[in-house]
Amino acid sequence: MRERMGLEGFWQGRLELNPEIDVESPAVIEQPFHVPTPWNLQIRHWRRLANDLELSGIVKPLQNQNFRDIQRRFSEGTITLSRTVSILPERIQAIADGKLRAFLVFEGSNYRTDVTWNGAPAGDHEGGHLPFEFEISRLLTAGENRVTVKVDNLRRKHACPQEQFNWMNYGGPYRPVYIEWRTPVFIRNVQIQPGRDASGWFADITATLSDPVAATLSLELESGNHTSRSLLAVQSGTGSTRLRVDTPCLWEPGRGGTSSLRVRFDPDQGDACCKSFGFRTVEISGPEIRVNGKRVFLKGASFHEQHSTFGNSVPAWVSDSDVRLMQYAGLNAVRTSHYPHADSFYEACDRHGLMVISEMPCWQFNQWHFERESMRTFCIAYAREMVDHLGHHPAIIGWGVHNESHTFEPGAVEFFGAIAHSFKTSDPTRFTASAESTRPPQHLAVAASDKIMTSLPPTAAVVDVVGVNNYAGWYSHKATGMAEMLDSIHQENPDRPLMVTEFGAEGIPGCRSWTLEPWTEDYQAALVGRHLKTILARPWLSGFFIWLFADYECSSIGIIGINSKGLVDGDRRPKPVFETVRRLLNPEAYHD
Repeated sequence: MRERMGLEGFWQGRLELNPEIDVESPAVIEQPFHVPTPWNLQIRHWRRLANDLELSGIVKPLQNQNFRDIQRRFSEGTITLSRTVSILPERIQAIADGKLRAFLVFEGSNYRTDVTWNGAPAGDHEGGHLPFEFEISRLLTAGENRVTVKVDNLRRKHACPQEQFNWMNYGGPYRPVYIEWRTPVFIRNVQIQPGRDASGWFADITATLSDPVAATLSLELESGNHTSRSLLAVQSGTGSTRLRVDTPCLWEPGRGGTSSLRVRFDPDQGDACCKSFGFRTVEISGPEIRVNGKRVFLKGASFHEQHSTFGNSVPAWVSDSDVRLMQYAGLNAVRTSHYPHADSFYEACDRHGLMVISEMPCWQFNQWHFERESMRTFCIAYAREMVDHLGHHPAIIGWGVHNESHTFEPGAVEFFGAIAHSFKTSDPTRFTASAESTRPPQHLAVAASDKIMTSLPPTAAVVDVVGVNNYAGWYSHKATGMAEMLDSIHQENPDRPLMVTEFGAEGIPGCRSWTLEPWTEDYQAALVGRHLKTILARPWLSGFFIWLFADYECSSIGIIGINSKGLVDGDRRPKPVFETVRRLLNPEAYHD
């Protein structure tokens, strides 16, 4: 709805790899870098400089458990990108006359970003998975302007995610970057929360302006064949209203169905925005999750925002194909592990009706994080930002609060309780969920002790839906541990919605074995199939999420830097486990 000036293309770049890590390529690499694309993908050729080392006859262990091995050598550093941007004189005059404002928008940049414009500070930001922006109106000059973007993705303990996360640490601006031109007072945000009461369907709308002024906004809501128009009075920069729709187009799992809301100032003000959303309800009723009043059983897979070719700069058409491929496998849900994904991915889920649990980057947090008020403040604000940026997507039915954190340690309940409360106060229309484990890291602790989880940890009390991760038959020794765990937890918690949020095994593409040797595709298919049968035989469960949809580059657990637990490989080629899942979830598709 607003005019944008895209800044995609090649920028002059200087990459300084983390000096604390033993790098095999030059510590400083100067070359053009494409934006938006993670820099990690653009220096792969430097690895060839290390061929002499790779061919030296020194055999490295297949399973890399060392966070400071080869993957980290090429995944941490500070990149400085610069380019010139030409600004028309009439733009500068409009800014001087108070008729225009300019914002530099980043849809995603990992992790700490610092921007200067013509040598002056424009702003800085921490966080790698949500959009942010800086106003640059007063920094622009007519003609050539010099913009410099400095981004470091160094791992830090005081960060979200914290330093020991186990997925590829892509760096730099990896989603679109652009200048957006706006009116002096503009629409900052629009929140849409649909619902249904005794009088029928409605949409609660809250609009926030950029400045604390009084104004009148016009609203136009379109849903199916219905169009309604209304006015919204704004006082001190914010206003709310409820619009009723008699027969809206409903968003439904497996079908989709979106509506749209157009918001604008009176014609003389000029600014406008348009958001898609969906009429649907999400409720928790005892142990059940209900969408539009009907019980749903979540048949899902977890999913990292990653592709063998594109890294985490996944094009919209690939996201659309991913969603359709998940549905072809018989899945109806996805868990965005372990951070918010690009807006285009959620849009694909909206279109095709794939239910989503969108997760916070709180991965394996521990007492060190729980004790720091600054960490809690950051995460509480992060939850609100997720709702602000993503809350209009009807496919999102729940917010994930954390994954495999040290939930038995002091402060965990208060820490995650505050995050869950932030989600619920910002968005009461969805449930909160967690992915719990025993004393983390779950897969190592269970493997060492060969124990199973028999009761829920304390943090289960702060969320609506409890998820449990279980790698019986992979990190632990006995596949029977899955059934034992589920039955024990259900016996103690018969009225809680319970999901299995992770289970699976590595299946190295092309590695086959008649004797079901671990790490082979055959072992993976057999184990996932066994666990699926166990889960489907327990109708009191609320759902499951296989770990995971697609193979991805990781930092530790995996073979030569690849976590191969996917139903498909990084290029989306199906493995035998894909057909195993499809056969169990879509038995009507088979006649043999």
